[in-house]
Amino acid sequence: MFTITILRREFNHNEQFRVWFQEHKKFGLFIAFCSLGHISVLHVLNCKFNYLEIFNARLSITAEKKIIHASKPSLLADIGQFFFLVRTFISFFKNILHGIHIMLTLLFYFVIVDSCFRIG
Repeated sequence: MFTITILRREFNHNEQFRVWFQEHKKFGLFIAFCSLGHISVLHVLNCKFNYLEIFNARLSITAEKKIIHASKPSLLADIGQFFFLVRTFISFFKNILHGIHIMLTLLFYFVIVDSCFRIG
């Protein structure tokens, strides 16, 4: 939703962006589609990567601010996802440690049993 609003405003009010978009329509639409999932992807349009023209969309300061402000709620969701990932990793790690503990216990048990049969 924010993506469409921001790009539409830029296209209607920013002549430099309109010229850039007409020259790089496929790339612009691809980034717009990707930014529907995460608004921060719109920063790619104006990142000036390697000084390539395709990464220099000339977004206005207003559009940059709107992208930053619209990214804040998704940042909170990212923090939640990070904690969920950490919790999942800890659970996975505990399961691995539990499995290693069982294997070492069985190994120790078999060594003890084997040595008892050899002695006796």
